[in-house]
Amino acid sequence: MVSPGSQMLALDLVETDIQALITFTLGMTRPDIPFDYFALETLREFKGQRQTLTGSEVFPMLCCACHAKSGEGKSYKEYKTGIPAIGSSDFLSVASKDFIAFSIYHGRSGRQMEAWLPRFSGLKPEEILALTDFVKSRRPIHSEFESVRATEGNAGRGKILYNDNCAMCHGSDGKGAEVITINNRDLLAVASDEYLYKTIVNGRGNTAMPGW
Repeated sequence: MVSPGSQMLALDLVETDIQALITFTLGMTRPDIPFDYFALETLREFKGQRQTLTGSEVFPMLCCACHAKSGEGKSYKEYKTGIPAIGSSDFLSVASKDFIAFSIYHGRSGRQMEAWLPRFSGLKPEEILALTDFVKSRRPIHSEFESVRATEGNAGRGKILYNDNCAMCHGSDGKGAEVITINNRDLLAVASDEYLYKTIVNGRGNTAMPGW
């Protein structure tokens, strides 16, 4: 059930997981709960002894409640603030590891994203780095070039698409003022069709070039 008027999400969990969550929650408020209910890892954590978590273990613990299980985020229509889709190929194409790590450490100003600094969260620095790597590694890599290699290109249609989608950054003549000049003869002499195809499909990491 969901608390009316709150941002409490309806959790899609099986009955055994719901019972496990209830037991854990009771354990935080009732110290007299039998130790039989605590896992060995929990008892070790009480003593300050716990194993270092991997990024794939940290993500479901800290991130998926807001960003959703696969990083698809939450609709801006259904939620007042919305939740960014950090699993989006566009986001992962332009968001550097430094940006992701900084956001995890310090949160996002003016948003509901809190800071997970180790002194506040209990996370280890290496766990935050592992989480950063895990988020960044989820960027999908498209490799269907071989299946379209034999397709005959249409330069006229390509020009229309370029003007509609590329010219605002790269310029109508390919001499982008703020980004790489793509009519550079040296570039075009060494850039293969596959390189250009994958750049357009996947975008360019750590740049403002999105994947199409």
